[in-house]
Amino acid sequence: MNSSSTQGTSRRKYNQFVARESIEDYSLRYTPASFRKWSGFTISNTALGGISFLALEAHRSVLKALAKAIDEYDFEEALVVFEELSNAFLKENL
Repeated sequence: MNSSSTQGTSRRKYNQFVARESIEDYSLRYTPASFRKWSGFTISNTALGGISFLALEAHRSVLKALAKAIDEYDFEEALVVFEELSNAFLKENL
């Protein structure tokens, strides 16, 4: 049996499965349609939250690297390491 006929068979099984209305997500079935539609504000607010989380994670990783550098070196050498890390981060992400 070749792969195209196997794929066609699995596709037909999937289509039969999703066509059965008895296997339906009941949590969405009884939810009002207005609750299932997201406003532009909700979408933009969610995106902004994700972006701010990623920015804070990047900031936290830089601060961890700085703290490690301060532990391993004296303060002036740690600032040099921090500057090198910041420059490398900016080159990679801009």
